[in-house]
Amino acid sequence: MIPAWQYLILEKIAHSGYANLSLVILKLNRGNVKGYRKGNFIYRIHHLTDRFIFSHSSDYSRITDARNLITEIPALKLQVFKRDLVEEFAEEDLVRIRKYNLDVILKLCFGKVGGEILNIPESGVWSYSMDNFLSEDNRLTGYYEIAKKEPVTASGLFVLRSTKEGNKMISVIRESTCNYSVHLNRDRLFRRASLIIPRILSEIHSSGNAHLKILEGRYNLTGEEPEADLQTPSLLPAMVNLTGSLVVMLRQTWKKLVYSDPFSWVLLFNIGGNRSFQDIDYAKFRELKPPKDRFWADPFVVSNGEKYHVFVEEYIYRSNKGHIALLEIGTDGTLLSVKKVIKNHYHMSYPFVFKHRDDYFMIPETGENRTVDLYRSTDFPEKWILLKPLMTGINAVDTTLFYHNSKWWLFTVIDKIECKLDNSPELYLFYSDDFLSGNWISHPLNPVVTDVRNSRPAGRVFPQDGKIYRPSQDCSGRYGQAFTINEVITLSETDYVERPLLKVTPDWNKDLKGTHTFNFDNGFTIIDAYTFRKRSENI
Repeated sequence: MIPAWQYLILEKIAHSGYANLSLVILKLNRGNVKGYRKGNFIYRIHHLTDRFIFSHSSDYSRITDARNLITEIPALKLQVFKRDLVEEFAEEDLVRIRKYNLDVILKLCFGKVGGEILNIPESGVWSYSMDNFLSEDNRLTGYYEIAKKEPVTASGLFVLRSTKEGNKMISVIRESTCNYSVHLNRDRLFRRASLIIPRILSEIHSSGNAHLKILEGRYNLTGEEPEADLQTPSLLPAMVNLTGSLVVMLRQTWKKLVYSDPFSWVLLFNIGGNRSFQDIDYAKFRELKPPKDRFWADPFVVSNGEKYHVFVEEYIYRSNKGHIALLEIGTDGTLLSVKKVIKNHYHMSYPFVFKHRDDYFMIPETGENRTVDLYRSTDFPEKWILLKPLMTGINAVDTTLFYHNSKWWLFTVIDKIECKLDNSPELYLFYSDDFLSGNWISHPLNPVVTDVRNSRPAGRVFPQDGKIYRPSQDCSGRYGQAFTINEVITLSETDYVERPLLKVTPDWNKDLKGTHTFNFDNGFTIIDAYTFRKRSENI
């Protein structure tokens, strides 16, 4: 009997073509695995109340019967003994385990494990950070991030090593913290964690253990090992944490009643000067406000010297759907015209526009249609035709192309599970010799970014002073709260490394709550920003 998210891991492996389940090791003296009786009564009430309120939501922690997956698999029921709070196996039991020639052992239980078992599988013993707590209380996963008001909640996958070597992180995902519910916060973490092990095993099957070494080096450059000694809170802190969650939940409920989900977006722009992105003063930008029945967001600009063509998502509140519109702006900043240029029966946004040779192309966001579509202009800037889908059957948003080293690089946020993409932390990278061919090769490190603070694209990737920069959205805490300019350090067919350089929040205006797109062309720089929109403003 195991949690549903762990069941999904085993199910994917069992039905895959890249790995087999070969052995089940059961600890006979494993103690209270669920841990539901641990902690004081306030702590328990907090969890019971939270779970009751949000029980309608998906539950990746529910206990699931895994016997249908492992009935035909050999099982060893073994005793463990503790040495300095670390569980170890007897030598005769290690001999029995060695006979199975295991490549990987997955530790899907609480508590520290050590000793010679760590050296048996060729690719090591793998363990999630949320299974590493000495308290053996699984309710602590995602709990303290809410109590401490952390904007992100992280889960890491480690290859366990001896104390001298230290554990090696091979994956880390940072989700936006659900700041009012431990159950929902933990659920986000578990559903994403169910993806990690199968995709790493698949890549090792294709590329060998060299891939594992790449991951160890990649994540341990900046990775940190989570705390392993978290304990259930005492009575007073438990009361404070429960009260804090209730206050946040009431505040969220009030916001839902007062404000509508679509924000009120405006455009902010500046003409003249070619300053570096580090030196921009957004407080001096001019505002371009849409009519009250709609908003403009996701601006991309193309200059022809006489005017500026700004392509935007134009969202009509009444229809609850967006299309692509063209704003033409004079060199003096005057809005000359607004025209609808691409509309479909599904929502469209993020009109990524680029020029190749003598033609203009666009990849608007069409995630609702589960496609990544390529449009070509037949009469720029107003007329566009759908040229072809680059990808189909894919839940992807904010696709951005970049040409570098004779290859086209495609950045896009993809979600492999059913959830809102607004807060997905997974950025995927593909490459091709010809963007028109449709032959896109998945990068071996996909997803190349797994951090909700800087995964989702926020505008064109651009070169400056011999370096490459990628704007990204910071969706921690709340969707679209800020954008970050990241320096792309390594971009190749085998590796990808970037580091955040500059985070932009709209702190120059107290009325603005967020900003999430940055673009420029020929001295014209434009961003978007939003305020909360009251339901009384509905048209």
